[in-house]
Parts: sequence; structure tokens; C-alpha cells
Amino acid sequence: MEYVTGAVAGGIFGCRVGYLKYMCIWNKYAAAEDAGNGDYSGEAAKLYSRAFISYAVNIAALIIVFVLRNCFPFSWVACIIAVAVALSVMNRVMALKAKKATENISKEV
Repeated sequence: MEYVTGAVAGGIFGCRVGYLKYMCIWNKYAAAEDAGNGDYSGEAAKLYSRAFISYAVNIAALIIVFVLRNCFPFSWVACIIAVAVALSVMNRVMALKAKKATENISKEV
């Protein structure tokens, strides 16, 4: 039962971090791109810096679980695996959500 509890706790933590990461990093980038004036100079640098920050947040979330492993009343191994899976899943889910929103906007225009 401690593996299930660890996996659920890791999944919840990973989903929250993934959602907040998307809202703080990628949602602002997409909004700025939509409101752009057609000048795309320096866009690659902005994209790469946001990707680097995104990777750093993922690593920080995994490090938090690793550092706090002795404080958990459940299996930290199941928790850290669930965090990694949840971060990956949230990345794909939020990207598909953004793609669907852009397709709906383009159909309206």
C-alpha cells in the first residue's frame, strides 16, 4: 500500500508542478507570440531559454522529492517515478490543449 500512496502523492505533486510550469512559462510565451507585431528576431533565444527553465523546473521537482525522501511515510521511489511520469504527461496534455485552442481560434477566423 505504501507504493500506491507514494505513486498517488508523486502524481499529484508532478501534475501541480507541470501545470504551474505551463502557466508561468509557456502560457505567457504563447500569449506574447499571439500578440506579436510580426517581428520574430530573437524568438529562438526566447524559446531555448524557456525550454532550459522548463528542464530546470523538472530537475528541481525531482531533487525536492529526493531530498525529502526521509520525511515521507511512503515509498519515495514510487513517488519520484510518479513525479517524472506526471511531469511528462502534463507537458503533453498542456501542449495538446494549447494546440486545440489554436485550432479553434483559426476555425473561427
